[in-house]
Amino acid sequence: MLGGTILKKKDYRGEKLQIIRNKYTIYSILPLIFIVSIVPLIVRLKIIQVPLIVQTLNGWDNVIGDFFSYHKSIIFLFLLILELTIFLYKYFYKHNISIKKSKLYYPMFLYLALVILSTIFSTYKEVAISGYPERYEGVYLHIGYILILFLAINMVDDEKHIKYILIALGISSIVLSIIGITQIIGKDFFATEFGQDIIIPNRYNNIVKGIDYIFTSTKTVYGTLYNTNYVGVYMSMIFALFTTFTILIKDFKFKVFSSIVSILSLINLFGSASRVGLVSLALYIMLLIILFRTTVIKRWRITVATLIILLISALGFNKYKDDFLKRRILSIKESIMMKTEESNLKDIKLNNNTATVCIDDYEINIIYGNGGFAFLDKDYQLIETNYNEDNGRFTFKEEPYNLHNFQLANYKDSIGLISTIRTNKGWAIFNLVLNSEGYFRILTPSGESIRFEKAPSWGFKGRERFASGRGFIWSRSIPLLKETILLGHGPDTFALYFPQDDYLSKLQNGMSVMTLVDKPHNMYLQIGINTGVISLLSVLFSFGIYVLSSLKTYLKIKEYNNFLEIAGLSIFLSICMYLFTGLFNDSVVSVAPVFWTLLGMGISINMKVKTEFQSK
Repeated sequence: MLGGTILKKKDYRGEKLQIIRNKYTIYSILPLIFIVSIVPLIVRLKIIQVPLIVQTLNGWDNVIGDFFSYHKSIIFLFLLILELTIFLYKYFYKHNISIKKSKLYYPMFLYLALVILSTIFSTYKEVAISGYPERYEGVYLHIGYILILFLAINMVDDEKHIKYILIALGISSIVLSIIGITQIIGKDFFATEFGQDIIIPNRYNNIVKGIDYIFTSTKTVYGTLYNTNYVGVYMSMIFALFTTFTILIKDFKFKVFSSIVSILSLINLFGSASRVGLVSLALYIMLLIILFRTTVIKRWRITVATLIILLISALGFNKYKDDFLKRRILSIKESIMMKTEESNLKDIKLNNNTATVCIDDYEINIIYGNGGFAFLDKDYQLIETNYNEDNGRFTFKEEPYNLHNFQLANYKDSIGLISTIRTNKGWAIFNLVLNSEGYFRILTPSGESIRFEKAPSWGFKGRERFASGRGFIWSRSIPLLKETILLGHGPDTFALYFPQDDYLSKLQNGMSVMTLVDKPHNMYLQIGINTGVISLLSVLFSFGIYVLSSLKTYLKIKEYNNFLEIAGLSIFLSICMYLFTGLFNDSVVSVAPVFWTLLGMGISINMKVKTEFQSK
């Protein structure tokens, strides 16, 4: 029954049973409304104390500034506690709400238990509890995600509730999209004086000039979500959700509102330059055709109009950005069709005052002595060298040595060479630094001498650069799963266990030795390593139950005239976008609360739609 569940309960004396109806009001879900609408928009500077283990790993100072994650996590937890309090009050004191029955509770609460146990037994409890700096997805947030799922299932029980939450989410995405458009046109709102007044507390005004807006020069959208990839995840969800409403809903006002949200989210999806976001559009169209092909044919006008708008938006954005969108699509094809190719950079050897760079069948030996550098081939014959006194750069006249160069540089109390080696997988750049004895060394981000340690790997051999280097990260992450079958290393501790010291492999695949891999770029690997393989299976089982339930439900519907059915399908397609993009991106507090809330709503709606089918 829409608007409440019928249940029996004892009266205050416990003497007899009476029939009551669950009471749901707009006030009951206000925290949920704020979670999907306010939390993603929060951007505010917070100076954070960095755990000692992270300082050592990253080479960071003891404090860092965070704009995008810390305050989001705090406000999310506050709103969660508020929503949980409302639920407990209505359930235990007012006795006017019930807990809906669902098989999904079992795997999700198993996941929750494993998250807590992984934290208890974690070696790095400080990180597991509070989360890794700039992410803050520690145990509290993981508990929060499961609780918000539970609360969304049991507190969203009315058509008005669904509309309120979706309208709030739509308005929030419009605000985010407008900020994104300022970044597309090179007028980043957060780089303006007014924008900085909003995101930087007055006591930190002295650091304003030190802020580096890294995406401004590329005119890509990071919005309020920290990273362009997360914009791609968020906007793919929003686009799928509101485009489906645009096609199916008959309410004119809601159709106009949904179409505005759809267009703006599409522009920002393009603007994020997220390749997985672009691929998700193809997935959305495919699911759309499968799930309501007959409806698409019947409502061909709105379907054609939607496709035309999609095409015009794509062509217009591509022209504005000088074929940028075309290049991104071609890069997707290149990544998929990439040939298996091992790096021609074979090794880098350090032996006292001699450094040897081994490339295929030739070598460059760099020898330091008598206050200068000499460059020799594999037979220790001098390579003819040019030296530019203006920039301190050594270049070579002969092939194939002329592909590479070395530049003098100062390092605190020492000197060294910035080594730039051209490989078949891009540039390998590293610093050869002399110690007090005149011996070569390469330094880690924390200033320690590097020891090349080959890490175990699985798959992607010769394809490590697949999907912007994800092949390398995944191949070194998968072997970590054998250590986390039962329990993980702890929430958000991935960076502390990834083999960061596989420096040679990093260089062989176009990465810097200074590159810190702090996330697996795969939500499922993230779960499996941080909280355990069994916890991953429980999550996959939960997602599988929801997806199968949705497919069974919505494949039966021939004509969508009911708001509840439209909302259920729209949310399902949005969830599919998140689950797909999760193959290439991680969970992050900027987006995850929206996903878990929508998932809870989707489960609740499926229950109602299924009940309506059974009653017919």
